[in-house]
Amino acid sequence: MSKFKKNKYLQNAASGFIFSLIAIVASFVVQKVFIDSLGIEYAGLNSLFTNIVSIFAVVEMGFGTAIVYFLYRPVAEGKKSKIISILGFYRQFFIKMALFILAAGLILMLFVDKITNYTNIKESVQLIFGFYLIDVIISYYTIYKKAILIADKKNYVVNYLHAGYFVLMSGLQIAVLVYWQNFYLFLIIKVLSRLIENLFISYVVSKKYDYLSQKAAEIDKTTKKAIKKKVGALFFHKSAGFIVNGTDSYLVATFLGLAVAGYFSNYALIFIAAFGMISQVFNALTSSVGHAILEKKPDKNKQLFDKMQWINFSLASAMSIGYYFLISPFINLWLGEGYLIDGAVVLALAIGLFIKLMRLTYSTFKDAAGIFYEDRFVPIIESIINIVASIIFMYFFGLIGVVLGTITSTLILFVYSYPKYVYKLILGGSYFGYVMSTLFYLINFAGLFLVNYWLLSLVDLGGGLVVDMLVKGVIICFIAAAHFWTIHYIRRRKT
Repeated sequence: MSKFKKNKYLQNAASGFIFSLIAIVASFVVQKVFIDSLGIEYAGLNSLFTNIVSIFAVVEMGFGTAIVYFLYRPVAEGKKSKIISILGFYRQFFIKMALFILAAGLILMLFVDKITNYTNIKESVQLIFGFYLIDVIISYYTIYKKAILIADKKNYVVNYLHAGYFVLMSGLQIAVLVYWQNFYLFLIIKVLSRLIENLFISYVVSKKYDYLSQKAAEIDKTTKKAIKKKVGALFFHKSAGFIVNGTDSYLVATFLGLAVAGYFSNYALIFIAAFGMISQVFNALTSSVGHAILEKKPDKNKQLFDKMQWINFSLASAMSIGYYFLISPFINLWLGEGYLIDGAVVLALAIGLFIKLMRLTYSTFKDAAGIFYEDRFVPIIESIINIVASIIFMYFFGLIGVVLGTITSTLILFVYSYPKYVYKLILGGSYFGYVMSTLFYLINFAGLFLVNYWLLSLVDLGGGLVVDMLVKGVIICFIAAAHFWTIHYIRRRKT
């Protein structure tokens, strides 16, 4: 057996990266065809409803993350009865959750036309929202089965199946948009594709873990109590995550209109794609980090953290700098000059992308260690700051305000949660060490940005957008690689 097949991390990371590339390409093509076929306001509505229904995943994400954490040890020790009882408890929860979401969604459907601020949408917005609701409910069908794959470090199985779902859905949606320009058919394909994906996941898990068909014993009270405690805390974290990351489209649509939300959604699509590509690498590491933390060796964990954080920074800086310098030419090439937004907003988005990406290593260690209850009130503060700051900034500065509000709210994690619960508690480091590490990365990022700004300002080949983007992309990657290996070499010489 090859080294690649034996290494689950490599398979998880590679599959995640491949899926991200597929998702990026497919999303760009679908978005382009979507706007050409239906118009910018439909794109704004699609973005708005996608963000609204994502709130229904808040509880699921909290429960799912907690379940995966509690599965690490029984999976590592091969305790099948424990695994069955935990997943049985998980399944019961999701049956109740699906019914709750259905009821809440139906109530929300009655008022959804009041929050869309639409002008040229011909179809029933209630019926459109209904398709998004059904898609979310269907996703709950096999979601508990994904937990065993993730805990067993087999994320690659989920990634490959999800990639197949994305290709199928995107291809059919493009055909519908090109030939019929029908939004209802577009959404029906979304729902049916999700159903097919879930059936395949159910089949694969049933084949790989046939013992799961055995009758589940009642989960012990100690584990149930611990899970409920983690889930309660995670609800705050995931709710805040939704508010911080999922309300931008709603705020823009409400205060600035669906058309502006549509323009913003194009930049947000690339923002999400860039973050998703890098986050897949770190998601693949979560279970491995979880198993490493079980060994309770702070020095070893610190070494692992430092390596991951340096890679994290190198990827984050290259991606965010590339975002700033290349996204507007790309939007121009992709959709046209009429879809560009102000350069100051692009700069704010690039800085926001860097900050969001720099959270990945901290989040990986924090989730793997199961630290959710300890800082459960921090997300509440973060979400309040986000909403208040976004509205105030948007009132004074327009579209850029919603991005500045998100950046401002995120800072509480770097000031409080990460130094206290990750750097000190898990890694055994000091606050001074955290501050110096953070300053090191900020100074390096500023330096890299200025170097790129200077060099790229000299590039004017006059060969068109494509050539200009390719050359600038190569320069950004070269500078990032040179910086990575230079600092890596200096660090190795000191040790």
